Amino acid sequence: MNKYRDKSDFEINLRVAQIIFTDSEYDVIKQSMEVVKFQNGNGKGTCHAFDPCNNPADAMPIIIDNKITVAYDYRNCVWVAYFTSEISAYSDNYYRAAMEVFLMMKDAENEKI
Repeated sequence: MNKYRDKSDFEINLRVAQIIFTDSEYDVIKQSMEVVKFQNGNGKGTCHAFDPCNNPADAMPIIIDNKITVAYDYRNCVWVAYFTSEISAYSDNYYRAAMEVFLMMKDAENEKI
């Protein structure tokens, strides 16, 4: 079951950041509901919005590194992302579907530990 389907993009982005960055490499700007990544870490240096649900520059390294497959389902008119037959997500948003799969993969890894 996809427990991320009902989450907002912000919640998905934050959870992805919590997995791939250390605490000093990202921050949350609550006023704008935005996750930002510090390029140089330690809360210093340049930063940019981290939005893997919508930004291919943030999403594609995660998709490629984790070997997530995304394809268009013409029958249902949605993007489907999957890692295995047990881990898949459907969305109108290509990158959002892939990030949901990434989070489900990490959940599955943690269950095995």
